[in-house]
Amino acid sequence: LQSLDFVPLSSSDYPGGIIITDWYSSSSSSGTSVKIVVKFLSNEVNTSSLEVAGYEKNCKNNSSNCSTKKTSKNFNLTIKENILTSARKLSLEKKRLEK
Repeated sequence: LQSLDFVPLSSSDYPGGIIITDWYSSSSSSGTSVKIVVKFLSNEVNTSSLEVAGYEKNCKNNSSNCSTKKTSKNFNLTIKENILTSARKLSLEKKRLEK
């Protein structure tokens, strides 16, 4: 959740291992917004333990004339790496405090 704190959450299901954000735009005048879906496949902290899928919505002149497409693999990988980095830091901190 720390890695996605810049975007509002739409829903999260801890037992199901999924986080879905709401549509987010850094600028109301751009007409472009993103939505991110994160699926946790296991409790382990590694690259195969989660999937990230992003979607980009472009609206012409802020109207209902919108198109949606998947975000680039690079965007998804950046989000995934941020989540894994945060998880590793939290795990190391927890181990340090347990000693």
